[in-house]
Amino acid sequence: LSLLGQVAAGLAHELNQPLAAIGLHAEITSRWAVVGEPVRPELAASLKEIAAQSARAGEIVRSVRRLARRGTPG
Repeated sequence: LSLLGQVAAGLAHELNQPLAAIGLHAEITSRWAVVGEPVRPELAASLKEIAAQSARAGEIVRSVRRLARRGTPG
């Protein structure tokens, strides 16, 4: 049970950073977006960062799932 608590705390910590970055970059992107104009380099870079941080969060979740599956009796 103690291990489960440690895993949950670690997961929350690891997810907090990329999710905060996703929120920040999404907010920045929404401020830059203007209908009808070409995409600015800053906007394109922010969109790439959003995708990268989302992928990072997804990989963390997948890692925890793999760990949980290994710990489940067969």
